[in-house]
Amino acid sequence: MDELKSAWNEANKNMSPATATWEPREQKVTRQIKRQLIIESIAWTALLLVFRDIFDGDEKPLYLNVILASAVLFMLAHNVSGLLAARNLINGTDLKASLHRYVRRLQVFGAVAVLGRALGVAALLWFFCAGMTFNATKYWLLAGALVVIGVQLFLLGRLWAARVTRIRAALSDLQ
Repeated sequence: MDELKSAWNEANKNMSPATATWEPREQKVTRQIKRQLIIESIAWTALLLVFRDIFDGDEKPLYLNVILASAVLFMLAHNVSGLLAARNLINGTDLKASLHRYVRRLQVFGAVAVLGRALGVAALLWFFCAGMTFNATKYWLLAGALVVIGVQLFLLGRLWAARVTRIRAALSDLQ
């Protein structure tokens, strides 16, 4: 038993500063991703549950209901896949291989997240704007909403890029 304790203590002493800094940084990024995905999932689920009653979905054409429901279901499935992927971070022969694989998966996941959000918002706008009679004021409001949405998508893209950069920095610390 003493040999095991001494080996454990020796391993902790020999741990490089890079390995020691990797764990908290990775956990923070993963926690932020999980929090974002859970909040989004709750919001999209709530929208899916009430859009027919509150937003008069039953008065809209069926194809708009199907498009909106499909977009929301896609985003929910994407979020669930992200939560499942965040659970299995280490899945390689060593930590470096796992991190390389994780960075690649995170890049793809981030790109799909931004694209999915853009398509989801487009479906949402299409749903709400269908059957609406537009005048100059409504066109200006729609243009303002599109600018805000564009800025949000840009910021979301930068957020995912920053997350990937932080994981890459942790990876470079290991090398």
